[in-house]
Amino acid sequence: MIKNILAITNRKGGVGKTTVSVNLAIALANEGKKVFLFDADLGLANAQIALGLRTEYNFSHVIAGEKKLKDILLEHQSGVTLIPGASGIQQMAALGKLETAAIVQAFSELKDEIDYLIIDMAAGISPSVLTLLNACHRKFVVVIDEP
Repeated sequence: MIKNILAITNRKGGVGKTTVSVNLAIALANEGKKVFLFDADLGLANAQIALGLRTEYNFSHVIAGEKKLKDILLEHQSGVTLIPGASGIQQMAALGKLETAAIVQAFSELKDEIDYLIIDMAAGISPSVLTLLNACHRKFVVVIDEP
């Protein structure tokens, strides 16, 4: 059961969503919370890089039915569990509402008691981004001071 689902979002790239997501996840883990971080930028995922992790499998393998969600989880030394997104796979960046709903459903297989699921959202307001945002309890918009 997931107690809190938090989205870190903005309409554009390069504003620091991943930096905020990773640092928030580590800070919460340091407080003794069980934290999962989902890199939902399914076309250009980079949270694994920010955490210094290497991944053989990612969320594209779950969507393709090749792996279960539990098979792709990566543990970081901070205690954060990463659910890596895909990078460089064009069809993952353009999922429809049905495929995105399947993403939300995939999390039902997690049986652990999770204090926080932090979702590092993709940039923009595509249907997949909006569907994921609707599944979140709280949304945090990262802003920067440029037009």
